[in-house]
Order: sequence, then structure tokens, then C-alpha cells
Amino acid sequence: MKALKSPLAREVLADPQASEQLRQFMVARERSAAGERVAPASQVIVLRQPKGRTLRLKPVVVPKAA
Repeated sequence: MKALKSPLAREVLADPQASEQLRQFMVARERSAAGERVAPASQVIVLRQPKGRTLRLKPVVVPKAA
């Protein structure tokens, strides 16, 4: 997996709740790809920023570049 380098990605990984939501999304994706029946993970990551601002992010997995 490539390291995420954008400032927003760093914020998501620095926030404990947001990074946990991202981890759950990735684990559920891997399990469903392996054929296991799993409950769908939340499709939205909630990131709370300073000054009370809240962002809702939808994770998307893109295929590798050829």
C-alpha cells in the first residue's frame, strides 16, 4: 500500500477515531474480497477538526496504475 501524503490524509491518520474508521473500512473490504460474509463497514469517515469543523469523507480504493 502506498503511503498517503496529502495533508488531509495525515489528519485522518493522526485522529484516533478517524484512523479506526479507516482501518475498519479496509478490513471489511479485504474480508468481503476473500468471500467472507461480513457486516458492511461504514462508508463515511468522520473527521473532527479544530474550531468545531466536521468533515465527512467517503473512502475509495483505486486500482494500481499500470
